[in-house]
Amino acid sequence: MSLRYFARAFFALLIAALATVAGGEDAPKRPPFQPFKPSYRSGESYIYSVYWKGIKIGQMSFWTNTEIKQDEPVELHFQAKSNRLGKWLYGYFRSDCRCMQDISDGSTLSFYRYLDWDESFLEEDLKYDYPKMEVRQSFRTDKHREPSINYRLIPGKMMDPITLFQSFRFRKITEIGETRAMDLYAAGLWTASVKVTGKTSAEIEGIGRREVWIASVNLPSTGVLYETGDFALEIDVQTGIIVQAEWNGTRGACRAALVKADNSPLPNPEKAD
Repeated sequence: MSLRYFARAFFALLIAALATVAGGEDAPKRPPFQPFKPSYRSGESYIYSVYWKGIKIGQMSFWTNTEIKQDEPVELHFQAKSNRLGKWLYGYFRSDCRCMQDISDGSTLSFYRYLDWDESFLEEDLKYDYPKMEVRQSFRTDKHREPSINYRLIPGKMMDPITLFQSFRFRKITEIGETRAMDLYAAGLWTASVKVTGKTSAEIEGIGRREVWIASVNLPSTGVLYETGDFALEIDVQTGIIVQAEWNGTRGACRAALVKADNSPLPNPEKAD
């Protein structure tokens, strides 16, 4: 047996011992992983226009594999980038993220992200090994350009920022006031929280009027956008697809609105200006 195996076993026992000593309500409680069965269509894609002060400054996109095979993990992609006007008015930003999701329970098998903001960047590559209860992390930034390789203990199965935002499609919201919490690993282990604050109807460009849930999402660490982890979402009641997101950036409030969807459960909006 390897030294790393004994080290992992030792630290796992140490964590259990510390939790026992803490006891009762003083012991830290992590949210249990809630399994679900994701079901995507091959070649799904969504385009969101990003606005700042009513000016289009960029675009966000989400898409799946062009061909999804039964009983095989699905690869999901997210990208956000500024346009030329946005680079001049707001600042350069680019985010490229992808993950592999287990379709049997919704857990994340791997997660990669590259976040670029003006002169700063962050790159992280995570590989999960659930039988060993650990994640292999490769991490580097503009200040430390050589990647550091680390093996971190995790309490159980994980989600990632991409699968979190897609989970509303497969774990449907049922009522105002509903809350959710889930563990994620991105630069460290932390807990994301979701709270459903309302329900209304909204006119979605190219789709028409839809009932939407209003929900707030808090990610204690930036996940898919460099500058924030807090989002206000409008989520289509029927499909669970996010149709609008708002957040406070370093230069003020931003908004992303769905303008095009292909191979989607939603009626397809046509406009992608």
